[in-house]
Amino acid sequence: MKQRVLIAMLAAVTICHSARAQMTTVWTKVVAENYSSPAMVTVTVPANGNVTVRWGSGSTFVTKTFAPGTSTFVAGNATFGDPTPGVPKEMDVQGTNLSYFSVGGNRLTSPAPTVVDMVVTPMLVTATTGTVVQTKAMCKYSDGTAADCTSKATFTYLKGGVGAYAGAGAFIGTQAGPAEVDVAVSGITVKLSVLIVDLPIYFNGGVMAAPQQ
Repeated sequence: MKQRVLIAMLAAVTICHSARAQMTTVWTKVVAENYSSPAMVTVTVPANGNVTVRWGSGSTFVTKTFAPGTSTFVAGNATFGDPTPGVPKEMDVQGTNLSYFSVGGNRLTSPAPTVVDMVVTPMLVTATTGTVVQTKAMCKYSDGTAADCTSKATFTYLKGGVGAYAGAGAFIGTQAGPAEVDVAVSGITVKLSVLIVDLPIYFNGGVMAAPQQ
């Protein structure tokens, strides 16, 4: 059986951002060091987990993990030791949830999660000519969650113009040729290489084969 197909090769290749490195561990600042009057911190850990904090500066830190319950301590060298003598330090929490903490009696609130990484799929799409090719963008957030963010992304043809963008991650090939597309959300950009090929394809027993002579 002979039919013409549209082959759209979407190679999600380059992340134009340092976000991938940040995905390993996210730390959020709780309080800065105060030499003259160190902050008194209370951490309340839920029964179903632990809370890990770190103390230090730059790339040098010491960590401490709190078990379920309530603990009050001084955010300073007396509690953690001094990993960077003579250098101002801070206390960070692993993750983004600041609601575990009260500093000086004031309860902290967590910042809104931000996008730290994005993956666009699929890498290879095959569809009959004239049908819509659907892509999907998945965003990873600073609080460790992930969600479909296709509707929030912008798809921009940089060059080629071999397809028409239909919105919501979908486009249709209009002519054969290569193109480049930027997919962007909140400062994270994925560059896609797109190749539209309109070829005669023969199916031999359900297996794609070269054209018969």
